[in-house]
Amino acid sequence: MIATRKFFRNNCCTMSILKTIILMSGSLWLLSEKVQAETTTNSDASQIFKFKFELNKPLVYALESKYRSVNDASAGTRNSLTRTSTETRYKIRLTAVSTNEDGTTTVYYEPYDFEQDVESVGASGRNTISARGLNIISKQNDIVVVDTSKEIGMSQAKNLKLPIYPSLLSGYFDLDSAGNVKKLDGDLPFIDYWQGNLKFQLSFFQIIFPTNTVAIRDSWTNYLALKNAGGVVFNGDGIVQPHVFTRELDSSANSGTNASIACFSLYESDSYQNFGGYLDQFGQKTSIAIPDHTESMNATFHFDQKLGRLVDMKKTSKTHDSFNMMVQGNASNGNNDADGENSVNLISP
Repeated sequence: MIATRKFFRNNCCTMSILKTIILMSGSLWLLSEKVQAETTTNSDASQIFKFKFELNKPLVYALESKYRSVNDASAGTRNSLTRTSTETRYKIRLTAVSTNEDGTTTVYYEPYDFEQDVESVGASGRNTISARGLNIISKQNDIVVVDTSKEIGMSQAKNLKLPIYPSLLSGYFDLDSAGNVKKLDGDLPFIDYWQGNLKFQLSFFQIIFPTNTVAIRDSWTNYLALKNAGGVVFNGDGIVQPHVFTRELDSSANSGTNASIACFSLYESDSYQNFGGYLDQFGQKTSIAIPDHTESMNATFHFDQKLGRLVDMKKTSKTHDSFNMMVQGNASNGNNDADGENSVNLISP
C-alpha cells in the first residue's frame, strides 16, 4: 500500500512512532497466527470440500480492494487529522505445474495489470498517487511532483515504487487440498514477502476447509491470534479472533454451467479494552497503551464443488483502535477508524 501521512514535521521521532501505530491499526484486521479449527455439524447431508488444480491449465483471478481510514492523532500541543483512501486492482494467474508425494500441488503465481490510486488529505493539503504498473504520477494539491512517463521527480519515484515491488513478484506455492500453503519457492524477495504476508491472512484463498465433511448450515471456526502488528508487540496473549465459517444454501447463479456452487459465509467480531504492548525502534522500547480495539468482518465465498475451485469472494471489514503513549516526555494519543472492501473473482477459464 502506498500512503502519505504527515503529522508533525518538527518532531521526527513522534512522527515515526505515530506512523507505525497507524500502520498497526490498519493491519489489525489482517495480521494473524492460525490456531486449531473447530467444527459444528447440524446435518447428515454433507461432503468434503477440496481445492483442485489441473496441471498446466491456468486460473485467472481479478482482485480488488478499497481501504479508507481516518487518523486523529496528537503529540504535545500538536494535532493532526488525516483521511486516506486506497484502491488497488490487479490480476493473478495460477498455474499448477506439478503434484507432490505429500499430496500438495505446486502452483506458479503470476501477478499482472497492477493499478493503485491513493488519496491522503491532511494538514499539508491533498496528496494523490496513481500507479499503473511501475508508472507513477503523484500530485500535491493538484501540482504534479512525480510523473515517471515524463521523467519528473525520478528520485521520489524510486521511494514510491518500493511498496509496489512485492505485489509484482512471481513464485511458487505448494498448496494442499484444504487450502493451506505448505511451502514457498522462488527468488528470496518473493519468499520473504509471502512469509510475512501469509501471517496477515488465513491462507492464500482466505478460507481453509476442514478435513471432515461439511453439510449445509454446518460451521467451523478458525481462531487467529494477533501477537503483533506494525512493529508493536502486544502484551500477554494479544488479540484472539474467532473466524466463523458457515456453509449456506448452494447456488448455481455464479456458475457458467448447471453445476452446483457451494456458498460459505464468514463472520468475525472481537472487542478488547485496556491492553497494551511496546514499540521497539532503534533498540529502544516505547510502551503503548491501547484503550480500545474493536473489529468486525463479513465475507461470502462461492466454491465450485465439482471442479474444486474458488469462484468468487467478497469481504467487508470495520476496525477502531485507540492508543496512548509517551514520546520524549510528551503525551501522545490517537484514534484510527478504518473500513475495507475486498473482492476476488475468477475470470478465466
